[in-house]
Amino acid sequence: MQDSTKANTVSEQQLDSFGKLFGEAWSLFKSRAWVLMGIYALPIIVSLVAFFIPKNFITLIPLFILFLLEIILSIAGSIAIIYAVSGNGGIAESYGKSFGVFWKYLWVGLLTGLVVMGGFVMGIIPGFIFMVWFGFAYYVLLLEDKRGIGALLRSKEYISGYWWGVLGRSLLFLLILFVSGAIIGLFRLINPYVQTVLIYAFEVVAVPFLVAFTFRLYENLVRIKSQLASAPVAGNKRFFEFAGWLGLLTPLALVVIVPFLFNPSALLQQARDSSRVQDALNLNNDINMWMSDVIVNRSNWKPGYYCSGGTGSFPGGGTCNVSESTSTDGTGWLPIDFNLVSFGSPIQSLPIDSENNQDLCRASGGYCYYAVQLDQVLGKYQIYVPLESSQYQNKYGTGNLPGWYEISNGANPGNGTGL
Repeated sequence: MQDSTKANTVSEQQLDSFGKLFGEAWSLFKSRAWVLMGIYALPIIVSLVAFFIPKNFITLIPLFILFLLEIILSIAGSIAIIYAVSGNGGIAESYGKSFGVFWKYLWVGLLTGLVVMGGFVMGIIPGFIFMVWFGFAYYVLLLEDKRGIGALLRSKEYISGYWWGVLGRSLLFLLILFVSGAIIGLFRLINPYVQTVLIYAFEVVAVPFLVAFTFRLYENLVRIKSQLASAPVAGNKRFFEFAGWLGLLTPLALVVIVPFLFNPSALLQQARDSSRVQDALNLNNDINMWMSDVIVNRSNWKPGYYCSGGTGSFPGGGTCNVSESTSTDGTGWLPIDFNLVSFGSPIQSLPIDSENNQDLCRASGGYCYYAVQLDQVLGKYQIYVPLESSQYQNKYGTGNLPGWYEISNGANPGNGTGL
């Protein structure tokens, strides 16, 4: 009966109001401001040093060392700030304590990430529930020495019954930081350099202040549920271990399954084929504009086979004039002077295949070059572009020359007999 009364008393206790928590966090921040800002500023200083070092081969090793140092100090700084808001240690002491739990902190962070990810695999709602439940796992590790999955479960115990209260107060605090940051962003309209300085200053204040607020919220729950201090960690450990494995294995499975389902190699082939078909359509339009504007006669119409690459064999037969020049003045691989058009050349450069006679196209039975046949009949021509993917070959490569996309306004396209 006595235990029941105690349980009811605990469940009826309310979280402190947002205003009270905010005020206490601000007082805590002010009392420890220089220590907290100094802890957070240290990795930023290292980052700025790395940024201003000239980037050349000689400085690669020092830059790499600074980069590693920045990562280590960022992680150690996150730990040190929690120690600083919960005690009276200075910058050096807080950093010193942080290195003693460095790997435990990383392990709890990894577990939290995997379990939350596993929650999102189960569904959006479980994922968000897990995010809030395990929000105090770092504090439990550092201040109560509960390690691994135990830190997550104890965090869940504190938040159970207060999930909405914790979420609401946290979101309101983050909203205030977001609005403050947005206001600082407006200074870009006045002076970008001033804005940059203000952003760094705001970050150095906002992050420690956020830690102080989270600590006060955690401290409030510890006070409400003081009976947990002497109680063993409860909760379905195996279920959350399963969630962690789910969070780990699902992305790994996707790495294997997604390429199998979507075949990225085939997608790249289709993307290249799409570009080739568009090149052929554009070239067809450009030739038509040239023909409609320029008086076509024997002096500027040069019958023959013309290729933007390859070995000299025209698709389907015939000897090809090969050039990789993309000039549009009649000296490129296609001997048409588009500059004669009265309003200017409709094309900036002649198209050329992105793979240009590479082995991957030979393997598919074609050659990666574009080909045009200018017929003996004035104004008659055929355009051919190669197709790699089976999807495009089946859809567009079913003309006189299988595997090639053809556009023709002349007789006997592609068989070498049109001249």
